Amino acid sequence: MGKTGVRGTFAALVAAVLCGCGSEPDFVTVDGTMLGTTLHVVADVKGVSRQRLYAAVMELDREDLKEEILRQMESVNASLSMFNPESVIARLNRNETDSVDRHIAFNLHLADSIGALSDGRYDVTVKPLVEAWGFAGRERAENPNVDSILEFVGREK
Repeated sequence: MGKTGVRGTFAALVAAVLCGCGSEPDFVTVDGTMLGTTLHVVADVKGVSRQRLYAAVMELDREDLKEEILRQMESVNASLSMFNPESVIARLNRNETDSVDRHIAFNLHLADSIGALSDGRYDVTVKPLVEAWGFAGRERAENPNVDSILEFVGREK
């Protein structure tokens, strides 16, 4: 290879390195724990916007997006965590409230849709059966009376 070929290759290599040293990638990463597990969120923030009060739209920067993700995680955790005795779902399961929030309403709507698509084979009310058979951290009942338990199972109830 001649001097011109070496110089051309070197120039191309330098250009590639310089192009690779451009601005910081447009991604935000958030790690955390929620609902008894871990999560890792990587979001592309380039061109992301959100609607504000009175339909004003502002560009989200990295910190705004990171804070919004953390707020959403806290909101979901306060609603759906089985590990938080003060969560809405925990209080609902203890019959301490009959109100649901948007997270529970969304999940119940989704469950109803899946239940309909599966001809009722998917049912979110099976907890009494699950517990009687020894799942969910419970001792298995010696001879569970399935017929009496079924009186409490069924989304329509």
